[in-house]
Amino acid sequence: MNTLLSICCFSYNHSLYIKQCLDGFLMQKTNFLFEILIHDDASSDGTQKIIHEYQQKYPNIIKPVYQKENQFSKGIYVPFYLFSLVKGKYVAICEGDDYWIDPMKLQKQVDFLESNSNFSLVFSNRLIISDNGKLIKQLCCKNVFTQKDLLGGEIIGLQTICYRSEYLLMSNRNYLNVNGDMIWPYLCSLKGKLYCLPDVTSVYRRTGFGLASSRDSSEILKISLKHMWNFHKAVNSKSMHLLVKAQARYVYSDIISNIRKRNIFGWKAAFVEFNSYPYSSKIISNIILLFYLLYFFTKNAVRKRKSIFK
Repeated sequence: MNTLLSICCFSYNHSLYIKQCLDGFLMQKTNFLFEILIHDDASSDGTQKIIHEYQQKYPNIIKPVYQKENQFSKGIYVPFYLFSLVKGKYVAICEGDDYWIDPMKLQKQVDFLESNSNFSLVFSNRLIISDNGKLIKQLCCKNVFTQKDLLGGEIIGLQTICYRSEYLLMSNRNYLNVNGDMIWPYLCSLKGKLYCLPDVTSVYRRTGFGLASSRDSSEILKISLKHMWNFHKAVNSKSMHLLVKAQARYVYSDIISNIRKRNIFGWKAAFVEFNSYPYSSKIISNIILLFYLLYFFTKNAVRKRKSIFK
């Protein structure tokens, strides 16, 4: 029987989490063979030792790639190292500090893709471990997603995805400056629709190295706006409307964060940061921004009102 699916895992100084990640892979119950490809980018905390111990126990499944020097710091796009080794028809992604909690995750996703040829990628709902250790359930707003949704700011957690390998292996571009949660689902969306399973299959961990961990809201806003701008630039998007819609999500989150901190003038910094980008028309971009901010505030208010009267 040939390998039907390849799990691609990327680790760097994940010694505290890599065991839970690997256990999530190995607990998968499938009627097909899968392989686990792990790229470790020169960890210095013992991550490679842990991976090696697992590889010794499961030599036919776990196939590590160890770096002696950090490749990311050299400007090398790390996924290339694993994508070139993929044997499976399908690929699932999970970074070394995230993990899976559903033993049927891969089986469900492969079954869906096998039965729905017009879909290029399937993902799921997930849990997020917040800074204080609290689990937050992140649910999809709908089931079917398209290229337009991704350009408009919908983010798909990489630890939840499973896609047809031919669609990402076709690209040899260096997306080093683009967030993987944005670019990889987008590349798949060029070949088919994306589907969100209702199940919660994975956990995204906000570690001390993550975007939304130890940074304040203003720094998160700067990084988020930059990621989205780089994403649109990388895919040659011509839609200022969708870019501003995506940026508005981050501006809205920053404003809400400042309101909770009773920083009533915090919104000014968010607008200044938004306007630091060279939109083709500042007037139009700000009108679109205000429209979506009003939309998000109204939508949130209606949701809260419904919860009160339940």
